[in-house]
Amino acid sequence: MTAIEIFSRFFRGNFFSNIKHFIFLFFFLGCIFTQENLRRVLWEEKIKEGIGYKGIVARIGDIPIYAETIYNKIMQSLYKMKDVGDEKKIIETGRKLFENELGRAIDIEIVEYYAKNKSITVKEEEVEKELKTIVNRFGGVRKFDKFLKNTSSTYESFKKDLRFNLLARKVHQSIFLREDGFFTSNPPDSFVKPEDIKLYYENNKSEFFIQPRLRGIWIVKEYKNKFEKREIIKYMKVIISLCRQGYSFYKMHKLYSDEIQPKTFKLYPLNIFEKELVSKIKNLKKKKGFHILTTGKKVYLLYIKKYKEGKQLLLFDERVYENIYMILYNEKITTMINQIKNEMKKSIIVKRYIGK
Repeated sequence: MTAIEIFSRFFRGNFFSNIKHFIFLFFFLGCIFTQENLRRVLWEEKIKEGIGYKGIVARIGDIPIYAETIYNKIMQSLYKMKDVGDEKKIIETGRKLFENELGRAIDIEIVEYYAKNKSITVKEEEVEKELKTIVNRFGGVRKFDKFLKNTSSTYESFKKDLRFNLLARKVHQSIFLREDGFFTSNPPDSFVKPEDIKLYYENNKSEFFIQPRLRGIWIVKEYKNKFEKREIIKYMKVIISLCRQGYSFYKMHKLYSDEIQPKTFKLYPLNIFEKELVSKIKNLKKKKGFHILTTGKKVYLLYIKKYKEGKQLLLFDERVYENIYMILYNEKITTMINQIKNEMKKSIIVKRYIGK
């Protein structure tokens, strides 16, 4: 029976019975949506509890920064890790993200605090002019859009960061530019030169290497002794036999695995596994299919549907050139903000209650 036939049978009848059906349908969909939201809220609260930061986490003068403000900025990134990492790793990553985001929030508050007191503002046309310069530097709108996609960024968020960078430059100029036109603290050159990009690439080649990736699902079981290990391997061989007869590997995984299962067969980078396991996967003569591998105190039953070898990205690759350009551009902005912060310590008290 097709979806159209089901729909027509479900809504067959008079107007009032159809209204009842619509109410039932909306109530049913609402329950599903609410349950999913509730699960996410409970998961996020558990992760927050693990990260452990609460209440006020910093003060800039008399302006407090609350933990919840920072959590709102990082939770989306952590939720994306839910299906491919265990909770300990997610909490560890969350703590690092939290402290980095807090540092960024403090920088923003310091610059905006000074700007507000001195009535320094950035006009929309200034943002548009700077944006146009950067887009041209990337080689046009299409390439810039591609960069945003590759970095999981949006036009709005990039523009917002750009506005702050321009404000930071104005604040820096207000603090350090003397009447004779010279700076008491030299500002970083905002223009990133091609030779700077080339030098950065040569010094950081390994960063621009795409990790080997696999499309698959895995079952993980921990063991305490040799007997347990032998029994787990026996059972995994039974699972392989059942799956070859048509049983769902994904269902087997849900019933048997000690770790959170991936929900889809997307390409996962090998560096999500332990180094020892990565080495064993790379050394497999035939990558596709079922593999039982041991590492530490764990046994993995890995079902690989597709395997992609790693590759070195070259300097003229768009992703590499653009990423280095933005890294160096942001480094210059960071240098400028650090100079502002050091100067502002004389007139504003900054307290950070967690991290560095």
